[in-house]
Amino acid sequence: MYDLIIIGGGTAGLSAFKAAKQHTQNILIIEDGPLGTTCARVGCMPSKCLIHAAKLYNSKKIMKNAGIHGGDHLSINIPEVLAEVRRKRDYFTGFVKRNTEALGDKLILGTAEFIDEHTIKVNDCTYKTKATVIATGSRPFIPEQFEKFADKIITSDTVFEQRDFPKRIGLIGLGVIGMELAQALGKLGVKVIGTARSPDVKFIKDDLVNNKLIEALSRDFDLWYSCMPEVSKHKDGLLLKSDDREAVVDKLLVTTGRVANLEKLKLENAGVKYDRAPDFDPLTLQIKGKPIYIAGDVNYDKAILHEAADEGVRAAMHALGISKKKNKRMVNMGIIFTDPVTAFIGDVNAKNTVVGHSHFEDQGRATVEDKNLGTIAIYADKKSGRLTAAEMVCPAAEHFAHFISLVITKEMTVEEVLQLPFYHPTFEEGLRTALRETLTKLTK
Repeated sequence: MYDLIIIGGGTAGLSAFKAAKQHTQNILIIEDGPLGTTCARVGCMPSKCLIHAAKLYNSKKIMKNAGIHGGDHLSINIPEVLAEVRRKRDYFTGFVKRNTEALGDKLILGTAEFIDEHTIKVNDCTYKTKATVIATGSRPFIPEQFEKFADKIITSDTVFEQRDFPKRIGLIGLGVIGMELAQALGKLGVKVIGTARSPDVKFIKDDLVNNKLIEALSRDFDLWYSCMPEVSKHKDGLLLKSDDREAVVDKLLVTTGRVANLEKLKLENAGVKYDRAPDFDPLTLQIKGKPIYIAGDVNYDKAILHEAADEGVRAAMHALGISKKKNKRMVNMGIIFTDPVTAFIGDVNAKNTVVGHSHFEDQGRATVEDKNLGTIAIYADKKSGRLTAAEMVCPAAEHFAHFISLVITKEMTVEEVLQLPFYHPTFEEGLRTALRETLTKLTK
């Protein structure tokens, strides 16, 4: 009998394996392929490669401001861009694949299914285990009404396999993936219609930051909020209609979320019932009443790589009985690689906090680099003065996010943060402006 079996060789599964190996060699990891994490194959890394190319090409718009001429004559070869994205993607994926294959006889390739809560079947062989970590990840979700247009649909799993992009794309769903891809495609010269059910950007609670994000996105593609467009065939492609709006596109890029890879596991044989995901403890990751733990994208909690890695470790430690404590989770942090970057840190509780803002339209470094668009919101607890959360759309937001997560973790007050040095001229001075306004409101 194994001490632990891990189902899934993505970020969460590999992190669980690495953590468990520190305490036992009596472990097994099962993967039904392809090898390589979602991040490396179809997520974080190839998308950032595409965004990088889009930003490089789009920089031609501000070259004249610096006295550099000829930018209007730059051209872009989309097939070459996509080939380079795949080359880099294959590099990252190959690295993960080689490390996974190096697990040797600890790795079994095949589809796992539960016989009971302590027995797992793979390739007609059965394996006994004291505990199991499920880390099978997720896949793109395509709403039923769009399935009939399958030959015209691109998803986040297939977008980087395209050899070229059509001139017009209708994007369904403006979540994290949707916003990043829509803006990148727009910068590359594709006409994008981005549609979303929600009336705003659901990740951001502050109206000023939210509006700034919408302004930034609107520079690169058309936004249709508060709608789920009707789609029908058209002689020139597909027709999108919503109220008084309509547009003809060549293909649909569907980014309406992801669905957990659970159905092949036959969890019912282990006595686990679930609708969207099983009921589990968010700290230990244990499925209620079972020696089974669930980590990463598959549990729908936080589909972010560093969270998946952390969950894999915590799941393995609790599954092996190494960790008895329900340790606190890391500070909530999300980064969306829009232009400018969007970030949210901590948990906003408007009732007990004050909020200070700063704007980048006249910020020094932002003006120097022609990146003067953005807004920061800083939240602080009214009683303690501690910084509790931040939301922002601004240059260097991914770096601000890490700094603020450290501040929140260390429970620093806004006044203490302002005692730290802010070098001139840097984007960080814009962060200082927001902190100063927050402090002013705290001391009123």
